[in-house]
Amino acid sequence: MDEHGKEFEEEEVTELDVDLWLKPEEIVGDTELEFCRPAVRKNIPIGEGEETRTVFEIGVLLPGGAKRRWTMNVTSQRAVAQAYGTNPQEWFGKKTMVFLMKQNVRGKMKDVIYARIPEKVQEALAGKKGGGGLEGFEVAEEEVR
Repeated sequence: MDEHGKEFEEEEVTELDVDLWLKPEEIVGDTELEFCRPAVRKNIPIGEGEETRTVFEIGVLLPGGAKRRWTMNVTSQRAVAQAYGTNPQEWFGKKTMVFLMKQNVRGKMKDVIYARIPEKVQEALAGKKGGGGLEGFEVAEEEVR
């Protein structure tokens, strides 16, 4: 669903629009993002063979209003799940802070986007016991080949 509660239509991808994905260049310091599209788990091909890897993708809204797809790493998934629960379909309309950290990715140092929960949410959770973790973490399954 988008920010107005309308369902997104699935469509066949005939041309890749690279502007759809969140890029490190769009993150300046701590940047607040809002979740605006349901999460999906996709199996994407690696190289030329039949080997695949699973990625977690969720729609986010940038401060300027642009919508992006964020391929969210497990560390970020855990941080958000601890605050908002393990069902990412319930993250719609909630906010997270993201920041960049240099990391070795396939032998090259790259900026990687990580999530942190906004301080006001952290403060509200400080009195609660237990956390989300990733136990019971559910997303829609979608095969991409």
